[in-house]
Amino acid sequence: MSKLTAAFNQSRRNLSTRTIKPSGNLILKVKEFTDATVKGEIMTGPVAGTDIEIKVPNNGPRTSGIKEFTKKTHKSFVNVEAGGTLRVEKVREGKDGIYDARWMRTFNGQPEEKHDVIYDGTTQLRTIKSSDPDTPDTMLLQVLFEGDASEATSIDQLRDEIGRAFEEKDGVHIFFKEEGEVGSIYYKRGGEMIDDVWVLNDAMEEANNVIASFGDNRPIFEKALEEHPFSVVPSKQVRVGSYTAEMIAEAFEEAREKGEDARISTIDPKKFSVIPTGVRVQNALSYQNQDAPLPGDAAERLKERFLANATDEVKETFHKGGWRAVSNDDMRRFFEAEGVSIKAHEDTGWSRQSLLLWNGLAIKAFGQDAAVPYPNLSVCKDAIQEFRNEVREAIRAVVDAPVKSVAAEAPKAEAAAKADVQTKEAEAVSTEADIDDLDALLDGVQDADMGA
Repeated sequence: MSKLTAAFNQSRRNLSTRTIKPSGNLILKVKEFTDATVKGEIMTGPVAGTDIEIKVPNNGPRTSGIKEFTKKTHKSFVNVEAGGTLRVEKVREGKDGIYDARWMRTFNGQPEEKHDVIYDGTTQLRTIKSSDPDTPDTMLLQVLFEGDASEATSIDQLRDEIGRAFEEKDGVHIFFKEEGEVGSIYYKRGGEMIDDVWVLNDAMEEANNVIASFGDNRPIFEKALEEHPFSVVPSKQVRVGSYTAEMIAEAFEEAREKGEDARISTIDPKKFSVIPTGVRVQNALSYQNQDAPLPGDAAERLKERFLANATDEVKETFHKGGWRAVSNDDMRRFFEAEGVSIKAHEDTGWSRQSLLLWNGLAIKAFGQDAAVPYPNLSVCKDAIQEFRNEVREAIRAVVDAPVKSVAAEAPKAEAAAKADVQTKEAEAVSTEADIDDLDALLDGVQDADMGA
């Protein structure tokens, strides 16, 4: 990133801090603990760099508080002098300039030289299944640095931007649009071992290799670039540490045996899953869109339609946890039965995460928002808007369906009335017509009704 770009970004952050209040999840670099609060610098989100004071919550004897955070021998100790950090959940404005929070835990309490942190990286989790049942799956975190994203409208520009991304982060993600759909591809900067040291290839030579690999398909890329610019994003691929991956696998297995949800404080795969459809339904019903509001009774009408055809098991799930508890499959079946289609997305999405690394391996992740199918890039703008709107419009289609059905039945009712008149006329002439003529007349009436 250029010095001028960095300066503009800092200017924007300075303006943001005047109007935006800290909220949600954040990483806090601790400066001081008082008797009841912690003071520090916010490291993540739109108000990064802002100082804040937060009341340390008391969530019971099994949780960490000021006593644990300040005790050197405790696992939750935060070394203030070394720049120790906390992960703070559900921050909200409190009284007298002091903020409240639902939960606090140590993020990197005792920083060491082998530690590294990636703040606010747009991240996707990928899992590669292991062929050995005794070996945990390989977990990879793909991190996008959206603030350094650029656009390419030609092959030459694409080459230059790929080279820049390789230089900055050793990897690049390219997002493109084709026939209304967003796609992406990842390229990693290669290298070789020289005297037991991994040496990266020259960034621009590697970019040239990417372009050369297009081969005879180059005209396809040239045409696509003319139609829609590609988003070129510096990217970094981080492997989850094998010990961390093993602990995650064990936590899921124990939870499965107990019939519970796994509780994982290191890197929770669920935090990388796209927002479930049930949650999106609940959000759409709870937070009205002023430009296209749902009917006032939409929630009740949708619930009535859903429960009318749900199985007993699904009904029980709904009554216990509401829309949020209903599975994606059950939500899909419901909407499809109502003649409404919800776009299928990959299970794993993109979310804003802060990653703690040890010798280059990820050992912790803390998310600042929910995962969505697309990163916040210009090429994804239309797809993001569609994702935001589709569930609300699906709800509207379902709750409006009874009205539409009545309207659709009106022409049929009118045709039926006409048919009834014709039938009575046929009965009136039946005394003068023979049986064959009457059968032919009634057949004609039925055909007219069927075609209405």
